[in-house]
Amino acid sequence: LEVIEALGLDKLINVDGSISSKEYARIIRSLYSASYLNRENSNYLLSLLDQSKFDDFISKNFQNIPFPHKYGEHIDLRIYADSGIIYVPNRPVSITILVKGDPSIPLEKDLGVSTDFLRKISDEVYSFVSTYNND
Repeated sequence: LEVIEALGLDKLINVDGSISSKEYARIIRSLYSASYLNRENSNYLLSLLDQSKFDDFISKNFQNIPFPHKYGEHIDLRIYADSGIIYVPNRPVSITILVKGDPSIPLEKDLGVSTDFLRKISDEVYSFVSTYNND
């Protein structure tokens, strides 16, 4: 309970079981900023998240750079989520994307469309951040 309150996660999941991308991102952000755990332990947990064998959703695009992330899906509700830190050189960026699929189409097609959308958004974010110039 102390961790949940300290990180502001007490409203992480609504009574109907849903979660916003803002709330989902708090977990990753708290590790990156070491706002609850010390820097060493936060970095250790991020290193474990970077070893995820899941290579779909957002992570498909970032197999050659560090990308500690947490993904999730709720097949019955057709919700697909991925949240992490893309370690763009000199510009790490936090990214969280939640997609509500279409239950009126077959699951495999829905998963494909949703996954393509997740990858497209993450490609756009990476492209923008990696080419952004402060000048």
